[in-house]
Amino acid sequence: RWGKHQYIATAGLAYFPPAYKVSHIVTKQSVQYDAPIRGCLTKDLLPVDVAVSVIFKIVDPVAFVYGVGAMQFDDYLAGVCDEQIRVFCMTLDYTEVQSVKGSIAKNMLGALNEAFKES
Repeated sequence: RWGKHQYIATAGLAYFPPAYKVSHIVTKQSVQYDAPIRGCLTKDLLPVDVAVSVIFKIVDPVAFVYGVGAMQFDDYLAGVCDEQIRVFCMTLDYTEVQSVKGSIAKNMLGALNEAFKES
């Protein structure tokens, strides 16, 4: 109301007076983000294509909306995923890339958490 954050509405039907404006709707469900990365160089300088799928959940919708924002979040998440995958691929040989499914998850989770704590 009057350009200020009032509260977070609960799920279901809600009625608001005309002076109220719903500015954002943020889901409480888990969201899957696909980040295909093309041309990652391996340790032996051969390019590979990597497909990464990140599942995340927005815990604090107020901080998400007024802090990072949806458009900046998309760019930021794509950049962090791209950087982490490229750094990881540079430590592997071409033959090792196919066998590492899931092993990057802990490293990437830590890097994503650190990156978003700073923002």
